Amino acid sequence: MKSSPLHLHPGPSVLAGSGPEGAELIPQLEGLRVEIQPPVRARLTLFDSWSRDLWWANHLLVGDGTRLLALDREDPGCPGLEQPLRRPPTFAWELPEALRERIGDCLELRALGPVGILQVDQRIWEYKNSDDKVVARVLDQSWAEGPRTLQVLALRGYDAEAEALALALRLNNAPGAHPLREAIAAVLPPAWRWTSKPALGLSGEAEAHHAAQEALLLLLGMLEHVEPGLRADTDTEFLHDYRVLLRQARSVLSVMKGVFTPSDTQDLKAALRNLANRTNALRDLDVHLLEQEAQTARVPPELRPALDVLFEDVKRHRRREQRSLSRSLGKPDYREGIEALTARVRAAAPGRKANQSLRKMANKRIAVALETVLADGRAIHPDTPDAAIHELRIAAKKLRYTLELFREIYPPEAVAALIKPLKRLQDALGVFNDRSVQRADLRARAEEGRSRDPATLLAIGALIGDLYRDQQQMRIEILRCFAAFDSPDLPAAVKALRPRGGKGAS
Repeated sequence: MKSSPLHLHPGPSVLAGSGPEGAELIPQLEGLRVEIQPPVRARLTLFDSWSRDLWWANHLLVGDGTRLLALDREDPGCPGLEQPLRRPPTFAWELPEALRERIGDCLELRALGPVGILQVDQRIWEYKNSDDKVVARVLDQSWAEGPRTLQVLALRGYDAEAEALALALRLNNAPGAHPLREAIAAVLPPAWRWTSKPALGLSGEAEAHHAAQEALLLLLGMLEHVEPGLRADTDTEFLHDYRVLLRQARSVLSVMKGVFTPSDTQDLKAALRNLANRTNALRDLDVHLLEQEAQTARVPPELRPALDVLFEDVKRHRRREQRSLSRSLGKPDYREGIEALTARVRAAAPGRKANQSLRKMANKRIAVALETVLADGRAIHPDTPDAAIHELRIAAKKLRYTLELFREIYPPEAVAALIKPLKRLQDALGVFNDRSVQRADLRARAEEGRSRDPATLLAIGALIGDLYRDQQQMRIEILRCFAAFDSPDLPAAVKALRPRGGKGAS
């Protein structure tokens, strides 16, 4: 059968063969004769990220062998963007500009890949009058392992014929949505929504020991979802998600201190810390490479070519770290370690605060964490030592983890009102810390003599200097973000943070 691009038209369809038994599939209209064209076949690839970010943003990205189509998921027949398909896309920045502007923000750093294949045999029914003029068409599409859809294609000046044809089809067939929507719903598995920060099912009345166990078991179980993508190095977001899950598990132990015995808590913390430490070097290298373009722009134009040597060295280092981590995750002892850790959580003995209600624990933990952030933040100034800013970053991180851990106990809008300005402060503190890590790494690379090229050493020196200046500028941004957090509105925001049916955190 001849191959063809997808015939895509606006409007709903009917589902052929869904009417009464023996009903005529191809309606005959008085004064018109029907000619049916030979069928052609289209093979469609639906592209999306692993976490189906395009789907949940109401987009479809479809390739039909010659074109890449960006469509509205709810109404794929409405005009979309069309670009030639030269090769399957991998990342948003590889898409043509128009497509990148439409869907790039949905994907960010996630990789694109095929998430479904559709095959459809298409034919056109042409209804002609006595003058041999085509006055109406029907698009007949038979989707492999899916429905057969019929769609009336109206022609200008022949609305009456199109309406009569549509009525005849509706009499003998069930109404349907757009053909592409019907095919996706019938053939492809439902999209699932991924989050690395899942709802933990906590309630204010729950006992802390049981709640901590359930939260840890959920987070540890989610690791296996991201491990394949992390091992395959599909994109850097798998590493990010893996680390976020581990950080949340560690925050359960630190925020809910006392729910397990000291020995159980210490052992669980050590196991989680070891898992996280395996990924630290890879994360730092990712930060370098994700900022390669921006870092290159920081040095004088005449030194920029010399940075290629530096970044090639970083890429080689990253490949080694990635291979090492991939091998580690693929070994039987890694999976056995996760299973042993899970068993240890199940067997963790109750500590002195095991029977405390989450409401009481949450109120106290949030109050203490907030007090620490305010004390550290109010002490900083433009000349504050780096170590003190680092302490503020740790305190802000602990407050964020505490709020997110207990967020289900409180009204969502009250939690959001605190997290929004806190996140801005964390972003500024994170950039400050990244600059510090990057400068240290660059200095170590220069001192280790990995590159003997004088131009590369000069470029590294220029980059270190500019990163330092940027870091100093971030001090002003940190002060500004902290002032926005520690605003006159803060007491009211804290007061609004009241557990459902209980007293607030203040």
